[in-house]
Amino acid sequence: MKYGIIGAGNVGLTFAHYLSISDKNFLVFTHSINEKSSVFRYIPESAFTEDFDYLVHNSDTIFIATPDYAIEKTIDSINDISKQKNIVVFSGSFSSKEKRIYNLHPAASIPQPVFDDNFVKEIVFTAKSSPFIEKLKNDLQIQIVYISNYSPLYHAGAMMASNFITILLFAAENILKNFTKNKNDIKRLMKSFSSTGLNAYFEKHKISGPISRGDLSTIDNHKSALRGKKEGIIYRALIKYGVNHLNAKK
Repeated sequence: MKYGIIGAGNVGLTFAHYLSISDKNFLVFTHSINEKSSVFRYIPESAFTEDFDYLVHNSDTIFIATPDYAIEKTIDSINDISKQKNIVVFSGSFSSKEKRIYNLHPAASIPQPVFDDNFVKEIVFTAKSSPFIEKLKNDLQIQIVYISNYSPLYHAGAMMASNFITILLFAAENILKNFTKNKNDIKRLMKSFSSTGLNAYFEKHKISGPISRGDLSTIDNHKSALRGKKEGIIYRALIKYGVNHLNAKK
């Protein structure tokens, strides 16, 4: 199978590297090959092309790794050249009823290109079940969780599980900076707090801390300490959600 990637950003380059180490036949469209010279040690220069038509004509399956707002325009541009190509969109918010357009959404936060040889194999993708996706899964040796459909609601949940965790960590870091100026110590604290918190979810599927104990006095003290701070808005919203979650499980 010949692959094409449109969108040489974080996701596109990460996936291109995986195709490269997997010895797949692929092309990557970019507006300027020279601007990508820093990644040539991970992705061969010969894999890049500035000729959009050439990529479409020489690909059986085309991955779209553009921002969401550019997906429809990119699909239209592909269809203007050929309406026979399988198109795979790396998006959790875009959906299409066309039979040859598929979603393959990485369940991962990718803020920069990742050139770790194991990264793509270790993460999970979501997709709607189909014979083509099954064929793609087997050819690329990737992990897929099949879901019923793609919608803004699904994408909101995906963002909360990936991007929002990072936002919460930034908020917590901003508070902890008041108690130590040592950046390495802050990183150590953040890693310890977050890793044990995630373990509580994955191993026990439980909430820990004052919420789980019903310690309203401590929570009220936190609210007072956060009064007037932007992090207080996040704290109050999450406390309310956490309490409601625990009450619903009783």
